[in-house]
Amino acid sequence: MPTAPPRGRRRAAGNQEWFDGGVIDTARARRVTEAFGAFLSDAQHGGDAADGAFPDGALPDGAFPYREMLALCARHGFDPVAASGSTGGGLPFVFVFGRSLFTVSFYGANVYPENVAVGLEQPGISEFVTGKFVLEVTEDADGDHRLRVTVELAPGRDGDAGQLAVSIRDQLLRLNSEYAHYVPADRQLPQVHVRPFEDREFFPAG
Repeated sequence: MPTAPPRGRRRAAGNQEWFDGGVIDTARARRVTEAFGAFLSDAQHGGDAADGAFPDGALPDGAFPYREMLALCARHGFDPVAASGSTGGGLPFVFVFGRSLFTVSFYGANVYPENVAVGLEQPGISEFVTGKFVLEVTEDADGDHRLRVTVELAPGRDGDAGQLAVSIRDQLLRLNSEYAHYVPADRQLPQVHVRPFEDREFFPAG
């Protein structure tokens, strides 16, 4: 297994992510979270996904009973036990909105990878990147902090780091009020570095 990156640093490589020595199978996790995320989103907006499980379209307070969760998933053709390879021990499903696992703190603002990802999904951007990136906060010799994003280019493609930086900044300002209000204006544009497809240091194949 490849060596884990320094503490607090995230790397995405193929279908695995290394974080503080742990390994996550993101392909499997994505199947689980995307399916249930669609249920939650639909239910929250009064859609049919809840099938009466969420009265008045309101979400329960952070927890969903185990058997009811399996039944809800089954009604929509999704088997989380088969997808995850685990029964979960019969424990209730607990959910939160947003996540802190891969979050970095920059001038007191929590920077979420989901917000950065939106910047890479914009028209004119998504065509030359894979969507994989490393998000970190760096410090120079003078103690100044910068938000750095290292982005993987699509196979055989070149990319403009400046264009990527602007797109990421614009989405952070649009989606993240902490970033907009806490980060000084002259530090809001991230430092973006581009790496070729399956770069051995940042995005090794596997």
